[in-house]
Amino acid sequence: MMQVVRLQELLPKINKDETLKGRVLRKEIALSTKRSESSIQNLMYTAKHLSKDGMQAFQEEKLTPAAALYLAKQSEEDQKDLVQKEFFTVAAMRGYLEIKSVTQEISFKRPEKVEKRNPNLKPCVTGMSKSGACGSAAYCEAPYSCCKECKKECSLRCGWIREEIDDIPEKHQGPEPYVAVPAEKTESKRQVENPSDFPEERIRFTSSEHKKAYYDSLQKFYAPDPADKALCYCINLMQSTRSHVTEIFDFEQKCLKTECLKAGWQTSSSEKAIRMAFNLFSGEIPTVDYEDKVDNQLKEYQNYTVNELFYSSFAPYFWQAIQIRYPEYTK
Repeated sequence: MMQVVRLQELLPKINKDETLKGRVLRKEIALSTKRSESSIQNLMYTAKHLSKDGMQAFQEEKLTPAAALYLAKQSEEDQKDLVQKEFFTVAAMRGYLEIKSVTQEISFKRPEKVEKRNPNLKPCVTGMSKSGACGSAAYCEAPYSCCKECKKECSLRCGWIREEIDDIPEKHQGPEPYVAVPAEKTESKRQVENPSDFPEERIRFTSSEHKKAYYDSLQKFYAPDPADKALCYCINLMQSTRSHVTEIFDFEQKCLKTECLKAGWQTSSSEKAIRMAFNLFSGEIPTVDYEDKVDNQLKEYQNYTVNELFYSSFAPYFWQAIQIRYPEYTK
């Protein structure tokens, strides 16, 4: 490379032609060094753009010409970072920069959903809503303040008053009948075995405990969307995750707690379930440590692949979670 740099200075003087530059000069240097023009161009670019630290590593033969060229094409900040971390191969440098780019964009806290709501929210007349507001009226455009006044069957209908309406079938379209509880006879705490704010769906559960915990978690969302439902399904999939659900997800801030993946109670199955939950909820690939070694970061990303997640006895339930998250595409 230094020979090319020196010839770049000397050839115009030897030929007494100060206009000798650009491609013509590169061709002359290529003839003198018996190298291709593209090789000469790469060496000239490396000499001009490689940082001081990168040049020292190149001189110490820590970098191949190809690696030195790749490094020279990066920003000053990235060059310094790569040399300090001793990433001296093209593959290592590319992998680190890709992870750095992705992790800068990931946000664990999902943006607030913009939801269409009725500006005239009404209080829940049954006393069963934890928020105190009628979840049905918030999304219904009918002129009524309560489902009790409306005879129309729809997916937003409040389940707690179904039996009070004559023309509504006693049985829900799902696998089990509704059990409507009159407001004056209910306790203040909701019985989540049959949460009517979120009518039961045709969902495959691992156990009755899984089913109960799923609907119980849904109560913590004002109006859960498919991403929220998929999250609740996955984090309650097994006993170990149900016991630590508050360590996995912050229901108040609606954000993921990725540090739970380092907890001592984790098993290979629980890690898969949590990663599936995180991916379906955020649409991203949250990792544990951004400042960790690049090899560990790459390994963490690989844990989110289909091959890793579905190599499990829980694969049928992971597929169910995908169906919950994307009902319009998995019919």
